[in-house]
Amino acid sequence: RREGRRCPASSASASPPSSVAAAAIAPSRPNRRGEASMAHTVPWHLLRTSAPLPAELVTHRLKSCDSVRRLLQLHEEHADGFNAYHASALWSRAGRLAFSEPSEREWALRNEGSAFGAVRVATAALSPQMSGRNVANASYGIWRAGLGQSDAWQPLWSSL
Repeated sequence: RREGRRCPASSASASPPSSVAAAAIAPSRPNRRGEASMAHTVPWHLLRTSAPLPAELVTHRLKSCDSVRRLLQLHEEHADGFNAYHASALWSRAGRLAFSEPSEREWALRNEGSAFGAVRVATAALSPQMSGRNVANASYGIWRAGLGQSDAWQPLWSSL
């Protein structure tokens, strides 16, 4: 018999958690590496609070974005909690979206100068903390999106 993923066994009849922090402690099925994943333990209505999200949930949201604009919006919303892995995931997803969707690539190229400024600066600031894999993923995502050719990108390229 399988136990539910979203509801702790001891509080099956309790009311839903009132905050993201309380929801994040709900047990979940371990992933392939044996680590508990929080991505599916928090109801979406709780994710729309002003409380900072756990890093794993920010990563999950980045990876499930369906537009470059939404990626930039997520960065703006969670910039204080962004880490090197988030920056890498953002650029990787932006590259994938811009490469596969012509309308996304057009928008990214049209708004390259203004829309990506904050993310460029944040990525450059996080570059000392980035692993080789993070640097490779971010660089490849920027290239795949068709970005990074202008002089505005030089500080980022120098830091990576």
